[in-house]
Amino acid sequence: MSSKITSIISIFIFILFIGCSSEDGESGNCGEVIDVSFNVYSSTSLSLTIKAGHNTGSFKIEYGPAGFAKGTGVSITTLNTVYDIGGLIPSTSYDIYVTGICDGVENNAFYKLSNVTTRQSRCAGNTELDFFQFNPNELILQFLYRDSAPSHYEVEYGLAGFTLGTGTRISTVYLQKTITDFQMDKDYDFYARTFCSPFEATPFIKYTYRTVVPCPKPTNLRSNSIIGLCDSPDARKSIGWDHQYGSYQNFVVSLIRTVGETPGANTITTGNNGEILHGPFCEWIGFYVKANCNGGSSSEWAGPHYF
Repeated sequence: MSSKITSIISIFIFILFIGCSSEDGESGNCGEVIDVSFNVYSSTSLSLTIKAGHNTGSFKIEYGPAGFAKGTGVSITTLNTVYDIGGLIPSTSYDIYVTGICDGVENNAFYKLSNVTTRQSRCAGNTELDFFQFNPNELILQFLYRDSAPSHYEVEYGLAGFTLGTGTRISTVYLQKTITDFQMDKDYDFYARTFCSPFEATPFIKYTYRTVVPCPKPTNLRSNSIIGLCDSPDARKSIGWDHQYGSYQNFVVSLIRTVGETPGANTITTGNNGEILHGPFCEWIGFYVKANCNGGSSSEWAGPHYF
């Protein structure tokens, strides 16, 4: 009887030992990264697929240029077993370390990928950006990229001197993009780039543009004698000008008698882009003109134009 009891106790202890050994073994694998595969799918991005051991909750990924010292690279923590790394440099080799995290504790063992090289960039050219403002409230951006058919364009803008990354960023698949959220008569910086594919982009190119004033002054002032000499009552002289954009109510013409005379006196108001002067008008040697626009604003004086 004593022998049977001893045997039963021995079997129980053996089973208990096996169970504990199994649990300890699983605990030892907790957080261990077993394998990492990768796919380099562009010149700036790659994808990692991680295979981990028992109960791994998350992963720490650290990467940097090939040969970098572990602990000095870019670190990311993720719950996903598939993870994309972007923002890499084309034609560059990277080392990648992956460790598992179990119950908030990082495993001492790491899995290393060495000399993972990104593809050569297909984005070799620069993005050209032109500006057109036919309306003071709208600015048309026109993109041009000459090296290939792009995926899309991207631009970030703000008042001159802003830091890239803090401005307004927009993208478009079209050659033109109209923006309206800007102040008039201000300098703006624009950073433009082209995506040759959804994941590959050219470097940003900076452009600066000054938005137009709300009521532009007239341009191309001109005059022409139609008939007779200036001292004749029947004499006629035409004066004219152009208006670039926007809606105007009328124009104010200021005739001057001497060189250097400032505008403001001897005025004529007209709703046309020109006026006919009736003789005699020998005392007048030239004119200024300004626009009165809708909304109550007025342009600067344009001129003088001398006859």
